[in-house]
Amino acid sequence: MEIRASSRRDMETAKEFSYVVNFRSTSPLSTVIFLAVVFLSTWAVSAFILFKLYSSGRAGSFPVFLIYMVMAFVLLLFLYAILAYFKMPKRQYEFFGYSKDAEISYLFEDDTVTEYENTQNSSGNTTINYATLKKVYESTKRLYIYIDKVHVLIVDKSTITGGSVDELRDKLRDAVGKNYLVCKS
Repeated sequence: MEIRASSRRDMETAKEFSYVVNFRSTSPLSTVIFLAVVFLSTWAVSAFILFKLYSSGRAGSFPVFLIYMVMAFVLLLFLYAILAYFKMPKRQYEFFGYSKDAEISYLFEDDTVTEYENTQNSSGNTTINYATLKKVYESTKRLYIYIDKVHVLIVDKSTITGGSVDELRDKLRDAVGKNYLVCKS
């Protein structure tokens, strides 16, 4: 079996990769909207409770700090979602470094995958045995194949030749088992 594929490390790829990593099996925009509603609702209810406690003079008999802690936790969760949706794709694109906007080619064989990189600053190839793969995230457009926690092969599914997406998916599922996740983003 010889399946060939490629991917361009552009801003669109960085955006989708960031969403896959941060939101996995949920829609990124839906998550941000949901957390905004939760944030506003929690803060409104908390403000109402605090107002009632302070206006009735019972604030000293109730653990008010718990309400403040809930408000702070919801705020942090909301800020993380905003950061992950708006800022992280730009940071991921910068993280591509010298391979920004480069076309990376892949050759999937029976036991190995080889990455061919040819950029302005470097060129070379890396061969990886399927047994060393850690996990795979699949989005509607791409496969994200983790070699370790930091190094990821990004494969554009529309560029697959010499086989089908299903054949490659089966090969990767066999390699990573339960660490194969289909994402909605």
